[in-house]
Amino acid sequence: MASARRDGVDGQGETNEGSQGYNERLAAAFATFPENYDTLRLAGLGYFKYALKDPKDRDIPAGVDALPIEEMVTLGVVSAYPMVYEDFLPVSAAGIFQSNLGGEEQRLYDTNAAKQAFVEALGVPVLDEFHVYEQAQLASIAAVRAALRRSAATAVAPALP
Repeated sequence: MASARRDGVDGQGETNEGSQGYNERLAAAFATFPENYDTLRLAGLGYFKYALKDPKDRDIPAGVDALPIEEMVTLGVVSAYPMVYEDFLPVSAAGIFQSNLGGEEQRLYDTNAAKQAFVEALGVPVLDEFHVYEQAQLASIAAVRAALRRSAATAVAPALP
């Protein structure tokens, strides 16, 4: 949308949001953006938690725990669930609130909006959310592999095709 505005489509007159030209430009701008979780996952554009499907629903081939996680998903042994980043953006929210106040309060916020100031106010280091989600994804894959090994130890399963 920003590029549409930059290119002269500014939501005014003939280029307003209801016009076909405006909608076509927006559709074109977002045409390559993935539209489903599988595409996001396969392109590595998101973090996912993986869970073993109920083994009662299907036979789990022996040795499947050693396969790449995507092959497990394709075989229908594992489900993938997106991890949705749900941040209430406290610094941004504080900034919006401060900007509504105006005056000295706004100027003080502007000088203290840096990450370090936020960390000092919070009293603990701020974690890197990408690292947190990556570790959660890796832990879910490890849990799936462990569960598959446990189930293989207690049941005789057919060999991989």
